[in-house]
Formats: sequence, structure tokens, C-alpha cells
Amino acid sequence: MSRVLRLLAICGLCCGLLACDPAEDIEPIVCKNPAPATGSLGLGNKQTGFLDVQTGDSVDVVLGPQGLHMVVLSVRLDGFEMPSVGGNRTRVRAAVRESGKVVAGAVEAAARPSVETGDRVEFLGIRATFQADEVDPFHGLLADISITVRDGCGRDVRAADSLRLDVPSAD
Repeated sequence: MSRVLRLLAICGLCCGLLACDPAEDIEPIVCKNPAPATGSLGLGNKQTGFLDVQTGDSVDVVLGPQGLHMVVLSVRLDGFEMPSVGGNRTRVRAAVRESGKVVAGAVEAAARPSVETGDRVEFLGIRATFQADEVDPFHGLLADISITVRDGCGRDVRAADSLRLDVPSAD
């Protein structure tokens, strides 16, 4: 009797699987733009908008409201494909390196762009937080700063530049 029940359960399971339709809200990844996106590193937040930077420009190290030092960065991406699933959210990673060592960083696992115009998006106000309590030794140093964003096709788009850290004096 138990063999018969087991056989019926397996048959029912197989028939049930064959009758299943894929979920309607899950779309396959289809990339409209086969070429990867390009990125530009910048500064700024939602109030100032995207501010272009050039190699060697200064970036302010600011004290945030929770007592942590940070730099506020932005990235502009052209040819970027937003994820089709998940409410237009993507992963953004920022890193500030001095002498090859990461001294500040940020990870936003569910970021939304601040500006979206066609295939150009801007993520504004990314806060890369310093790991060290004392940031005075970083004043005037040229740091390698990068932001990496994963697009809807699973491609990592990177924007990077070398910027000078401007730490305000404690006076």
C-alpha cells in the first residue's frame, strides 16, 4: 500500500510541475545595450547635483551626523541598464584607497539612482565612511577613489580617479 501511495505522490508531483507556469513578475535578463556602460566619478548630493572632478581635485572629508568621517561621492553612468526586477534597485560599492589600502568605503545593496534619464543614471550622495577615528594623517594625500555599480545585466561598471583628501583642521 505504501508503494502505491508513494507512486501516486510522485506522479502528482510530476504532473503539478509540468502544469506550473513561470512567475509573471520575474523577467529574464535581456540586455538592450550589448556594450558595457561607462562611468564618471564625481562629488555632490541630491541638493547640489553631480559635480565633475578632475584628477588631483580636492574632496572634503566631513564629519557626519553620527560622528564618523566620510567623503560624499557621486557617479554618473552612461549606457547603464537598470535591473528589470526589484523595483529599480542595484548594488553600489565605493572605496577610498591610500597606498593601496582601503581607508574608507560604502556598500549600498539596494540603491536607487537619484537621476534617471534614458540610459544615463546618477547615484548622488554616496557616503564613503572612514574606518579610522583619526583622519588628520590623511590630509593632503592623493587617494584612489572608485565606485562600482552592478547593472541589470550583471555587469560591473566602474568609475575611478585620484583625488586629494581635504581634512579640515580641528581649530
